[in-house]
Amino acid sequence: MKHPASGNRPRDTNRTAAGILFLLCALLIFYETTIPFRFDLTPSGLRHRWERSEWIPFLDTDGSWLSLADAVGNVLLFVPFGFFLQHWRLVRRSREPGDNVSARPSLLAALFCSAAIEILQLALDRRITSVNDLMTNFTGAYIGVKLALAEPGLIGAIRREIRRIFHARQLVVAWFAVLLAQTLIALAPFDFTLKQENYQRQTLRWQYSWRTLPSFWETSTAWTEFLQKFPHHESLAATLFATGGCGILLGSLSQLCRRRYNGVSPRLIWIVTLVTLSLYPVLTLLQFTVQSARPFVLFPIAGIGGAMLGVLLMAAILRLVSKLKRHPQL
Repeated sequence: MKHPASGNRPRDTNRTAAGILFLLCALLIFYETTIPFRFDLTPSGLRHRWERSEWIPFLDTDGSWLSLADAVGNVLLFVPFGFFLQHWRLVRRSREPGDNVSARPSLLAALFCSAAIEILQLALDRRITSVNDLMTNFTGAYIGVKLALAEPGLIGAIRREIRRIFHARQLVVAWFAVLLAQTLIALAPFDFTLKQENYQRQTLRWQYSWRTLPSFWETSTAWTEFLQKFPHHESLAATLFATGGCGILLGSLSQLCRRRYNGVSPRLIWIVTLVTLSLYPVLTLLQFTVQSARPFVLFPIAGIGGAMLGVLLMAAILRLVSKLKRHPQL
């Protein structure tokens, strides 16, 4: 006889998965809209950001029309928020996809979340409170909610695919999580632009870091003096440390994936290997299109070097473990 609690297990699993997906979307939005977490609560700072706020719809602070790239980015940012919030409400109520579940609470929650972020940005340095962000964020959430209601099969397909990946490819999930973390570190706060003056400024920064690179190897303490030549050198040191650590993790996990899935899915191994090798060159190129990024020659060196070190370390560990299994007496 089946235990009564077991009948609720699929429902509880779906509810948990929906909640996790929604929580991840919310955390990503919070991260993207508050990076680099520089709070300034001084009266002068608050007054300055209040005066720079965008209160006229469809206009920037300088009176120009709202950037299409910014508008599209803000819309896309909240589409998953609305989609997975409506999905979570659907599962929580034990309804089937496509049932008549009101979209109003989800839209009100998205509006409240966007308004809270805009208010919080008044206390953040290098951030601008904007009514345009409020409108575009709400538009994105509206699209996400309507997609959740109009495409019920999409929700189930996403849930089944995520469940399959988590059960069959845990190492790939861990590898992808490190990959995503490295991308966030390298490209935050994601203020992309294709303006020529930004490209020229980033090119000068890259050339300067390349010309001063030889001084890095002169003495054992030269690296501190080398980093201090750059603006915000404290964050550069932390970024290089995080980059090297992420590179080691990516290399180690790619080696583990190669060991675990080589006979099952060779194509997956090729994808993981190629993405790991090309990640840092691609991120370096993308940094030239980010206004707040600082292209730095040691960034790809630290990343690629860390990945190679991770592969070697994991290969040595796996070889040692294999030897110990064959000869337990050792």
